[in-house]
Amino acid sequence: MSKAGDNSSLSKYMPEKMHEIGFAMHSAADEFAAEAREASSPKNYRRAIESLSRVTR
Repeated sequence: MSKAGDNSSLSKYMPEKMHEIGFAMHSAADEFAAEAREASSPKNYRRAIESLSRVTR
């Protein structure tokens, strides 16, 4: 039985396009997290908010 959060066994059943969309969303989320960490002042939040919008595309 797979562990919670371990989706490696499920990916073989996922359609290729769905896999691509999921990978793109996770990549955008990683980018957002990095931008959010870098935002040290309200002036820098704009880049983080812009990268957040790419998570839900």
